[in-house]
Amino acid sequence: MKTKTFLSVIAIITSFAFSSCVKDGPVGPQGPAGTNGTNGNANVTSLIYQVATSVNWSISSGSNPYYYANFQDNDLTQAIHDNGSVQVFFSIDNGTTYEAVPYTYVASTNYYMSFTTVVDYVQVAWNYGGGTLGSDPNTVFGATCQFKVICIAAGARLAHPNVNYKNYQEVKKAFNLKD
Repeated sequence: MKTKTFLSVIAIITSFAFSSCVKDGPVGPQGPAGTNGTNGNANVTSLIYQVATSVNWSISSGSNPYYYANFQDNDLTQAIHDNGSVQVFFSIDNGTTYEAVPYTYVASTNYYMSFTTVVDYVQVAWNYGGGTLGSDPNTVFGATCQFKVICIAAGARLAHPNVNYKNYQEVKKAFNLKD
């Protein structure tokens, strides 16, 4: 009896699997052609973050303190972290010009800007070479610090092997980024 029931269920499933719906009516006309887009940045994202005032910088603990700011960026996926590229640029003129990070500010004692990444986050650090905390970037530059974080998937980076990734204008042009 179990075999008969089992075979009946298999027969019903097979009949559904091999039956198909039939389209009624003729095929409609082809739709209009889409617009040609600029070779783009489907696998590249760009976000802007601002550290508006000196109090928006955090200070690390430990014997060599430094200023830092954390930015949440959900476009920084595990795949981009492992195989793609994250480029960070900063501006002190509201985005008119951008400098690549890491960056060294040459003064009587140098300051160094760097960044680290983990999935979903970028941390920008500001270190003073004089062995103490020094001044935060907003104080040193007398301006709001603006950061542009660009996440580039591995395939997009490989498709543009001749781009100078430390030059914001080249990166912007290669990936059709908007300011």
